[in-house]
Amino acid sequence: ALTSEIESINPPRIKELYNNGEDFCDADAMYQAWLDYVEGDAKVEMVDLFFENYGHHPKVYAGVLGDESAELLSRFFKGLR
Repeated sequence: ALTSEIESINPPRIKELYNNGEDFCDADAMYQAWLDYVEGDAKVEMVDLFFENYGHHPKVYAGVLGDESAELLSRFFKGLR
């Protein structure tokens, strides 16, 4: 497995292994949600680059390191408040 595969949405190999070949999420909806979140901000360009540079779309693994990721994100955003 490629290390960048963890940064992807709906990676083919992982879909086959863990989700009966089905997408984990709607990549277009995820992209639009990010654009809505950063609307009017220079970060839109970064979202575009991220989605463009990871093949078809970045991929996400459902549930992989979910608890650890939630803790890291909580600590990060607490620090911004």
